[in-house]
Amino acid sequence: MIKSTLIACLLFISQSIFSQESINASGSEATGSGGAVSYSVGQVFYSTQTGSNGTLSEGVQQPDAKTIYIFNSTWMPSNPNGTATAADDIVIASGDATIDANTTTNTVTINPGAGLIIDPGMTLSTTNGLMLESSSTNYSSLILDGIVTGTLEYERHVNINGSGTTGSNDLISAPLTGEVFSDFATNNPNIFNNGTLYLFGPFEKVTGTFVTWTDTETATLDPGVGFRAASSDNGSFVFNGTANNGIVFNDIINSGSNNEEWNLIGNPYPSYLNVQAFLNHDVDDTAAVVTNLQLFDTGTAAIYGYDGNAQNGWTIYNLANTTASTLIAPGQGFFVSADPTNAALYDLQFTPAMRSTGSGDDFIAGRNAELTFVKLNASTATNSYNTEFYFNANATPGYDFGYDARAWDDASSDFAIYSNLVEDNTGHPIALQTLDIDNLIEVTIPLGVNANQGEQLTFSIADTTLPASVSVYLEDAVANTSTLLNNSDYVISPTTALSGTGRFFLRTSDDALSTIETNLDALNIFALHTSKELVVNGQLQDNTTLALYDIQGRQVLSTELDAALVQNRLDVSILSAGVYVVQLQNNAQNKSQKVIIK
Repeated sequence: MIKSTLIACLLFISQSIFSQESINASGSEATGSGGAVSYSVGQVFYSTQTGSNGTLSEGVQQPDAKTIYIFNSTWMPSNPNGTATAADDIVIASGDATIDANTTTNTVTINPGAGLIIDPGMTLSTTNGLMLESSSTNYSSLILDGIVTGTLEYERHVNINGSGTTGSNDLISAPLTGEVFSDFATNNPNIFNNGTLYLFGPFEKVTGTFVTWTDTETATLDPGVGFRAASSDNGSFVFNGTANNGIVFNDIINSGSNNEEWNLIGNPYPSYLNVQAFLNHDVDDTAAVVTNLQLFDTGTAAIYGYDGNAQNGWTIYNLANTTASTLIAPGQGFFVSADPTNAALYDLQFTPAMRSTGSGDDFIAGRNAELTFVKLNASTATNSYNTEFYFNANATPGYDFGYDARAWDDASSDFAIYSNLVEDNTGHPIALQTLDIDNLIEVTIPLGVNANQGEQLTFSIADTTLPASVSVYLEDAVANTSTLLNNSDYVISPTTALSGTGRFFLRTSDDALSTIETNLDALNIFALHTSKELVVNGQLQDNTTLALYDIQGRQVLSTELDAALVQNRLDVSILSAGVYVVQLQNNAQNKSQKVIIK
């Protein structure tokens, strides 16, 4: 367009150059005096001169020329550190750029997935501000250890308001803080609202419910606070304010009339947050080691992030399913639970050492391929729900703090799938269960399922990194079937509504490591609290006796197990709740295991 405008201007000037008139046309300006005319197109200045032979010559002047410095893993056309001017622009397109000298510029733009690091003692002076951008699947980062002058803005993508299986709303935090909400609402008319009431607000602890703010709310968007929010257009909210670069404290508490253990917090930095650095950070400045993770309530010692699924609801991060490189996105809110003892003594802490540049999604992202896991899915035509199993050397078949995590709402919804612990089962629905890597050889895990009568239900492997030699079976104790999920889904239409545990089991078997004869160590023993049964799962090769002892060592039950059954069940409803020891014995072997009967 500039080229065509320039040609038009030149033609017009050539016709009028001797008129010594001022010309204004199509955004261009020209002035003439004698045989010379100068004009501009945009910010580029041109001049014409009539020679003695009547010919027209042209020169180009760019007294205010702008350079756009682009970082795409390397700088182009050159490095702007210490050399850029107030007329220049800087764009970080990909990779992580560093400002290591005092630098002046007009604007700075950081594209989604890119990062900018400003070294300590360095100042980046901007005339028209620094903008961080994001998309629905990628976010930009600013690690500020120096100074930025000029405005800071972060365009943070926010999920659209909705319902059903498509999900609804979002959990976010302010990547830049200090802005008053009423100003924020004015600047972001795409916050889902009815004119004065906005779908935006924190999680209030007294009642354990979300707050919905009005357009006159004067609370500030503080660092480390999580908010429920929704956009009307699946677009971005623009945050203005301060880029935090110090320690941020958050006083999580266990109190209230509802959801007393849960606290909605969020990443306080305009950068990604390293998950394991956050979980393992020591909040005690004495000789004791008390980590952020230890401030979380037992059973839910994990990060719970909303995954965009209206049914399943939560992506859970703990030590079982994260690596040293697992990150939380800028402006991301999430729930944590508060232990009533430790959380009352210490504040949760975010520190600058947790900051990281990075790329990728929020909690809707897929799992890390470095981990050994299987994700089991149960679905109907309208619902979908997952439960997860991880295998590593730090876990046991019982409860492991920081590795196992209960379901958010104890799987009380009408449609759900979860598991019970393989050992020391307390009856709590487990959303993420971790077992020892050796359990891959042979383990049976009780599953709980809530589903409607007559509605077709499909069990499938949603994702897995298990070795190819490991077979995953879905066992249905009522239908007396065992389905190899590696090869096909298991589909049923239950004749009665499903609720709780006792019918379905997930079994793994490593064909490369398993022996032909199953010994007692390969049997799984657990209690079903709903049906008040003791279960011994696995194929018996010899006549086997089961004896049950209470905590005082008194025998309360003795029976011969049926070797023809893959699963033996014993009614223990007459026994008092408590801890018991199961002892299995055949002609050559003994096995003892503790169980909890409720």
